[in-house]
Amino acid sequence: KIVADAANSMGALYLTELFKQIPGKLIKMNFTLDGSFPAHQPDPLQKKNLVDLQKCVRREKADLGISSDGDGDRVFFIDEKGDIIAPTLISSLIAREILRTNPGKKVIVDVRYTKNVQNASMKYGGKSVISKVGHALITSLLNKESAEFAGESSGHYFYKERGGTESAILTILYILEAMNKQRKPISKIVKELETSIESGEINFILGQSVGEKEILKLIARDYKDGKISLLDGISVDYPDWRFSIRTSNTEPLLRLNVEGKTKKLVTEKIAELQKKLIRTGAKIKD
Repeated sequence: KIVADAANSMGALYLTELFKQIPGKLIKMNFTLDGSFPAHQPDPLQKKNLVDLQKCVRREKADLGISSDGDGDRVFFIDEKGDIIAPTLISSLIAREILRTNPGKKVIVDVRYTKNVQNASMKYGGKSVISKVGHALITSLLNKESAEFAGESSGHYFYKERGGTESAILTILYILEAMNKQRKPISKIVKELETSIESGEINFILGQSVGEKEILKLIARDYKDGKISLLDGISVDYPDWRFSIRTSNTEPLLRLNVEGKTKKLVTEKIAELQKKLIRTGAKIKD
């Protein structure tokens, strides 16, 4: 039993057709196309837009929830408990399925969160490559590296077999096939692949006195004992945790992401990095 929230957008078209061809019960939410978006904005990256879907999954005792964005290329998933599944865990699951039949191949992950996908790729005999954030950049790198798959933290999933483009349909099919094969709740399937706890993106509005370049220099100085990458903003890796700070491609914001082996460690490092950024005059965006 699947609950899908199309947010009155284009995902309604392929979800309707898909479930005509595969077994299972589809419970539809907001499938009437309406560009005024009467239910909520078609952006599953914002947690507030997933609340109704989460409630419906719990109420219906469904096996999975699916949320698509406005043009239907991004897709987010809700487990049977009504909890949001991190996109990197979806990427890790798909990487595992692909690498089982394509050992030694490459998988791409964006710089925001890397550990879950890297660890899954290594465990199942693949190689991981880190990309800058951005649809065109990831597509270009996937083709350049001849990688089999790329997963982005914003819910885009790209496939070599699709010419390097994203496919929400193929992503959904990979998830359903894994559930069908393993005969386990999706929460248990992805939990087996979770090796890193992620903070969720924290956005900052820059102050007027210190610019982005100066902030990144300060961060690089304070964390010079870690493994620093300037691929996209700055990311710093330590054995038990890592973080990424980069400017948004679409908004005048700094974006902070932290991941680590334990929730306690992630919480501590978020507080530490927030203090450093706030001292520069940056403000947390509500």
